[in-house]
Amino acid sequence: MSELKRKISEQVASYSSQIFVFLFVYIWGWLDFSFLWVVLYLIGHTLNVRRKQKRENERKIARRIVEEGEENVLKSLAQLPSWVSFPLVHRAEWLNSLLVELWPHVDALTWKIMQEKVQPMAKEILAEYHLTGFRFQRVELGDQPPRIEGVTVDGVGTNKVVMDLDIVYHGDARVQISVMKVSAGVSDLKLKGKLRFIMNLVDELPLIGSVEVMFLQPPELDFDLEGAANFLDLPGLSGMLRQVVTETLKSQMVYPNRISVITSDSVPPEKMLLPKPVGVLVLDILEAKNLPQTDFGGFLQIDPYCIVQFGSTSKKTKKGSGSHPVWNEVFKFPIAIAERQTVGIDIYDSDSLSEDEFLGHVVVDVETAQKSKIQDLWIDLDNSGKFHIKTTWYEISDKLDQNTLSSKVLSLFVGTVLVSPNKSYESKQIKVKLELENNSLSSKAVGKTEESEKFTVNEGFMTMLDENTKEFTVKVIDTEEDVKLGQISFNVKDLYQLENFEEPFGSFNIGNQKVGVSIELTFNLKFLTLPEEKTMKNAANNLQKMKESSFIPQPIERSQMRRTLPSLSRSLMASRSNMANTNNTSNGQSLEALISSIHNQQLNRSRRSIVPPKPPRLDTSKSGSLDGHGRKKLLSLNENLDSFRHIDSVEESLNMEDTEGVGDQESKEDNKEDSSPTRMRQRMSGGLRKISQKLSK
Repeated sequence: MSELKRKISEQVASYSSQIFVFLFVYIWGWLDFSFLWVVLYLIGHTLNVRRKQKRENERKIARRIVEEGEENVLKSLAQLPSWVSFPLVHRAEWLNSLLVELWPHVDALTWKIMQEKVQPMAKEILAEYHLTGFRFQRVELGDQPPRIEGVTVDGVGTNKVVMDLDIVYHGDARVQISVMKVSAGVSDLKLKGKLRFIMNLVDELPLIGSVEVMFLQPPELDFDLEGAANFLDLPGLSGMLRQVVTETLKSQMVYPNRISVITSDSVPPEKMLLPKPVGVLVLDILEAKNLPQTDFGGFLQIDPYCIVQFGSTSKKTKKGSGSHPVWNEVFKFPIAIAERQTVGIDIYDSDSLSEDEFLGHVVVDVETAQKSKIQDLWIDLDNSGKFHIKTTWYEISDKLDQNTLSSKVLSLFVGTVLVSPNKSYESKQIKVKLELENNSLSSKAVGKTEESEKFTVNEGFMTMLDENTKEFTVKVIDTEEDVKLGQISFNVKDLYQLENFEEPFGSFNIGNQKVGVSIELTFNLKFLTLPEEKTMKNAANNLQKMKESSFIPQPIERSQMRRTLPSLSRSLMASRSNMANTNNTSNGQSLEALISSIHNQQLNRSRRSIVPPKPPRLDTSKSGSLDGHGRKKLLSLNENLDSFRHIDSVEESLNMEDTEGVGDQESKEDNKEDSSPTRMRQRMSGGLRKISQKLSK
């Protein structure tokens, strides 16, 4: 109704403006004014209308660009050639200009992060190599800022923005460190990688509640050594040092590890930083073909294995044998954001006398695996070999039903930790560790804040729980003394009793008699659901098993009772082979097609098993007045009435003295009659025609 009113008002306004123009022209002529003024008015009016139309078209295009994107709008407005492409990664020169201005102020922040975050982690890692006393003496970023080669921005849900930056840094930064009272320097730092910013949005200023920063994959890192560190450039020591630096960086800010900065108190940290999985990627590392023989010129068999790298998580397969190894190993990765995530697979030949030799590299795109659900791929390697891998994407569900699996995803967030000091002991630095039966995750080492006596962790964990996992444990550890301050264990079965399978955010006392410890945490469980293709296949397999394991009596067709024993034996063997062929073909069908086929078979069987009653017959016992010719007519009529039946009666069908060929031929005819209603109508019409002809005689 409102649309109709709007159209009527527009028409009235249009007619009114035209009438006004006509009246204006008439009055103008009546007053003897020049016609040139009318022409000038019409020209001005036309220009004004065109200007309004242009502005309206610009508004419509701008609105479409916001709603549909620039690429789709340009393709619809212009016939672009096929070579025109729209990159997903965009240039951001304005960001590079901004970095030039901000770079001097980043220097002070970097020094603080190195002392509070990186230094404790480096101490812990170097302790494994019996190197103590590590500290930063000087950190200078220099005058040359990093350069951003490309930017990609995505919205994830309604409260999260993801921005990926391709960063390249070849600067003049200098870092001075001290290890075991020996000073060493690092200069000419080179770094290249993809840096991700996750901004959690809130409804209050500054609109960004928290920022999470991480590298998606371990970045390429290289540097030169100065001072006493020059001797570390010797073979062996150089590789060990670079491995320590790389491991420190991975444990600090390579996915899933990250640096989180909370910028607003309007939303609790656990709401923003608790990991929220969107699915689970399952990789089946199956086999490889035609790998090159690299041991002693091909005279010895190679022992290939795979290293699966997803962010900072690295997993290794068992060793295969020869150029055609078979691994058949499965790895599961819970995914929080699938966009632009990749899993790298490196193939190596295990050598006991030298460094393992590289054989090939494979990259699996997580976003493609999410869209495809199930992939079975043979990937060509650079050395003419082939690599066989299968990917399966499992969706996440909050509910338990018949499609959920026994594997689960555990998401856990740790807030603050309070350690009550006593006279004999005071902790200065702690970390939180999540332990499972076959896996463990650790937070970054944190110290006390200046404003509070609490240790602010604010870190989330996300891991898989398989069907054999019975419990998980959260521990608080003093990193300097390597002492466990307290722990708490949770039984997985008890979590099923929680509302929405979630433990609300709260404080737990986990200390012992020597020291009091309380930790704030929350966690929840998410369940895996089968992909649609696997659901249909499993349902079809279950239905087939039910058919094979159960005895369902079938009605006996009366036409089959004419057959002799040898004929019945051969038909039974043929039916079994047909059933086997049907079962094999049904495995590739969908569930709907399988159920429809079974329904049609039962319907046809029930139709064939119906035996219509005998038609009425004329009584010949009361035909005493008829002569011999009349009796013959009456008997002929009864025979024609019998022709209405498309299946013989039971008494007539139990004729076991027929020959085998006759029985088979009659059964074929009966089956043909049973399955053809048109044939039955033809016989009925023929019988009626014969009756009418005999009565006319």
